[in-house]
Amino acid sequence: MGPQFSKHSPEKYLAFLAQEKSKSENEDWYLWALIKPFSMGSTLKKIDGPVKIRDDDSALNDLNFSWHPDKDIIFYIKESDDGTDPIFYYNMDS
Repeated sequence: MGPQFSKHSPEKYLAFLAQEKSKSENEDWYLWALIKPFSMGSTLKKIDGPVKIRDDDSALNDLNFSWHPDKDIIFYIKESDDGTDPIFYYNMDS
């Protein structure tokens, strides 16, 4: 859901959300990245999860994570058990 190319290096990174069963048997959303999406040797990397999504109409929603405009960094909100739902970031280059 919601695939987005990196704003800084669109040829290098494509991020998206995928739903999968968690330990609690719920369907949660996890953040993934496709590295070098236009090459035959592209690789898939699971970044983190479960990720908080905005609402039930998730298929039309591209605001669940965001790329930094000048670096290959993804910002997202991680779902937490205590309800604080902290903001995290993942630097693709380190």
